[in-house]
Amino acid sequence: HMIKIAVCDDEKYYADQISQEIQKHGRKMGLKLSVDVYYDAAGFFEGPIESYQILFLDVKLQNGESGIELGKKLREKSSRAIIIYVSAYIEMAPMGYEVEAFRYLLKKDIEKTLAYTLEDAIAKLHKQNYNYVIRTKGKTQTLPLDEILYFESYKRYVTIYTSHENYKQYRKISDLEQELLEYGFGRIYKSYLVNWKHVQTIENGKALMDNGIRLTCSRTNYQEIIRQYILWVGRES
Repeated sequence: HMIKIAVCDDEKYYADQISQEIQKHGRKMGLKLSVDVYYDAAGFFEGPIESYQILFLDVKLQNGESGIELGKKLREKSSRAIIIYVSAYIEMAPMGYEVEAFRYLLKKDIEKTLAYTLEDAIAKLHKQNYNYVIRTKGKTQTLPLDEILYFESYKRYVTIYTSHENYKQYRKISDLEQELLEYGFGRIYKSYLVNWKHVQTIENGKALMDNGIRLTCSRTNYQEIIRQYILWVGRES
């Protein structure tokens, strides 16, 4: 599939350099990339912004505009794009946390850092786009993994809970645990496998999910469950 990337930097030299590096490393990785370059925020917002999957944004733009503000506007549109900030100033890096930026690169280091940053962004993108396949009674359908809140096992079946609908499937939860571990899922009880992304808090032996449901955590493994959750939160921030 074509991966759509945008670069927005008011310094033409750096915008073009970043674009060229992306395309060079994309070819080495055997990827199909579409890279659009913008030199100001106005031009960027006139483009197909919601179609971009990865964004390289300058933190400081001309006319008092800010890449951070661009990021905020994108997040307001519920954009799941991976945002990578590029700047000449390391002291501005903390600002990226406001929009859940993926990385912060220094312009002087672009040739050294862009290749592995692009690889990591592509890996994250693939995880975001992973679909879970449900096969029941001869019918097959797919669910974006991000939409799954948790799995609950009962006897030989698992129920798949999403924010809008539930599904039942013949599966072993232990098999699911191994399959989905790298995609941000964790076993909190013998019958529960949760998507850490949809866990709001873990306290008093319960995991509070996005839908308001509190799931019981294993007493025996409680500290390990908390450790896994904290590690996941740290990895995603």
